[in-house]
Amino acid sequence: MLIAIAIAGCASGPTGSADGASPEQNSRTVVADWEDVPAAVSVATGQVELAVVDRSNPDPNRLVYELKSIRDEPGVLEVSRPQNGWIPGLPVVLTLRCEVGRFENKKTQDHLLHTLMQRLQDLRGVDAAPIR
Repeated sequence: MLIAIAIAGCASGPTGSADGASPEQNSRTVVADWEDVPAAVSVATGQVELAVVDRSNPDPNRLVYELKSIRDEPGVLEVSRPQNGWIPGLPVVLTLRCEVGRFENKKTQDHLLHTLMQRLQDLRGVDAAPIR
C-alpha cells in the first residue's frame, strides 16, 4: 500500500526545472523593430556574460540563438514575431523566450530577458541608441 502511494505521489508531482520555472516564466513580449533583434541580442548577451555560439533562422518569423555561459552552461534564446499581421519597417510584438543552464538558471534568464527587452525598446524607431 505504501508503494502505491509513493508512486502516485511521484506521478502527480510538479514538472519543470529544479527551481520550479515553467516555460511561461521564461518568456516575455515586447513591441520592437524586428530588424533590431541581431544588434540587441549582441549587446544584451554581452552584458549578461553569455556568448552567441550559433544563430539559426528556422523560418522567416523566428530567430534562434545557441548560447554558452562563462561557466560553460548551454542556453537557447528564441525571438519570434507573428506569422501574419505585421508591416515591414514598423514595430511588432516580439516574443522572447530563453533557457540558460542545465537546470535553468532563472536569475540569468531573467537578466537576459530584461536586458534584451530594454535594448529593443531603446532601439525602437531610431537608427542608433547609446548602450546603457
